[in-house]
Amino acid sequence: MTKRMHSQDPKVKASLDVLEGRLEQIIEQNPDDAAFWKAFSTDSEPILASTNERDAAYARGRLDCMLRNAGMIPGEEEGTPCE
Repeated sequence: MTKRMHSQDPKVKASLDVLEGRLEQIIEQNPDDAAFWKAFSTDSEPILASTNERDAAYARGRLDCMLRNAGMIPGEEEGTPCE
């Protein structure tokens, strides 16, 4: 059984929620893979930079989950809720 991690900082969770809500728009506005990854990095790096060690693990997990669900990680199963 996998233990689910939660952010201790509500600002981290809120920032990730906003990014997840914008992800489809980022993909549509950046159809080229290189442009997408640059845009995604621009939005995700400040979130990661603002976290402590525990919240960084949570944030990386959320980012991986949202990318997987958006089909941006080849070979990964889509449709898992991101917490």
